[in-house]
Amino acid sequence: MITMIEANSINSVSQLIQLSVAPVFLLAGVAGLLNVFTGRLSRIIDKVDKLNKYENENQKLLSEDMSLSIIMPCKISVYTQDGETIIAMNSLVQLVDDINPDLIEIAQEAQEQLLEIIDEIK
Repeated sequence: MITMIEANSINSVSQLIQLSVAPVFLLAGVAGLLNVFTGRLSRIIDKVDKLNKYENENQKLLSEDMSLSIIMPCKISVYTQDGETIIAMNSLVQLVDDINPDLIEIAQEAQEQLLEIIDEIK
């Protein structure tokens, strides 16, 4: 036997469903926001670690030969040409080679790390 459902009971069931589902959407939104924050924080930490490695390489160079300080910090130019952003710098290896050729390997490592940082920024 089919019975009619009263309008009041339909409204109360509808309201009950709304009240029970709303916190789920709120929690999903908060979880998504926390996920974005965590991802950005980890990217920041990675970049700080790379900069620390670069700083350590520079300290190695300077501890070996303080006269290399005349080329520190390496100058980096950032400009726009034909709608494209260009990042240019002097060759650290070439500069070190001119002053103290014995330290070319350390300079090469420092230059590679600096180029990695520049590539990430692009």
